[in-house]
Amino acid sequence: MPSVLVLGDSHAAWPWLGAALSVFRPDICLVAGDFGWWPKLLPLPHTVLPPALLERTELHFLDGNHEDHPALRQVVPRGCFEPVELLPRIIYHPRGSTMRLPDGRTVFFAGGGKSVDRAYRTEGRDWFPEEILVREDLPHTLPQADVVISHTLPAAFGVTKSFGKATPRGRFDFSPDPSCAVLDEVLTACRPALWLGAHFHRELRGEHVHADGRRTVWRALDEVSGWYYHAHSPCAFWLCGDAPCADDGALGFPGGERAPVRLDRDGLYAVLPADNVPPRWRDAVNRFCAGRACPVLTLADGTSCVGFWLQDIFGFLEFWWRQQAG
Repeated sequence: MPSVLVLGDSHAAWPWLGAALSVFRPDICLVAGDFGWWPKLLPLPHTVLPPALLERTELHFLDGNHEDHPALRQVVPRGCFEPVELLPRIIYHPRGSTMRLPDGRTVFFAGGGKSVDRAYRTEGRDWFPEEILVREDLPHTLPQADVVISHTLPAAFGVTKSFGKATPRGRFDFSPDPSCAVLDEVLTACRPALWLGAHFHRELRGEHVHADGRRTVWRALDEVSGWYYHAHSPCAFWLCGDAPCADDGALGFPGGERAPVRLDRDGLYAVLPADNVPPRWRDAVNRFCAGRACPVLTLADGTSCVGFWLQDIFGFLEFWWRQQAG
């Protein structure tokens, strides 16, 4: 059965998204809003990601608050409840659309949300009032669904944008998001067994009990960041299929390869063993890390491992991913 991976906000950080795709290797990857669709401001993913990644993984997304909403609506007007392929193997799921998963379950999509950083954005350039989810964006009759994927979450879940974080200094707007009230209506009508969202840049989870006793398990995914991912990454949720990476985790390389990482016996430090570096990158890694200390760690099974500190490899990957981005 094809695997379906849901990721949190990618914010047009295509190198980081590419690294996640390199490690996880899903058949379908679905970004739960704040994908980073900015055709007038930023490169689009197919100009940065290696073709091999998009050949292996079909990339889907719904809109968050940080997208060029007029550009999306120019292609997909309000009232269109069907997914649209914006670029080859890059598919947008508009608000109110549905998708049948490989296992037969139905997903309902409800993107949008309020930007707390509105004061730092310019209307018509990088902020648009269409970011707010309104009832008119959705079908008159809401369908039954096994899974709902949104960007923000229903108010009924009791989550706020500053939940679990110190409120940052500055002119941030943490007033109620009208989108959440609309999602409350979706929650009541669809009564999904599972609800996935993003938006909060932190992994959150809980369970909502409906009046009739039915339950909705919900989860918000962390934002996509970095090049190191593991089977239980907070930014990732496997909707169908299992994570094809070891618990120790792996690094994503620019060409789409993944390199398993090893942890020490205390689980505090991680290295990339030299033999794990994909062959075509070994010479470049050795040159980049020349002069840096190669650590020797004792692994959980008592054996020793010689390799490269992750921070050195992060520097290498950042350099090469930026080269890939042109």
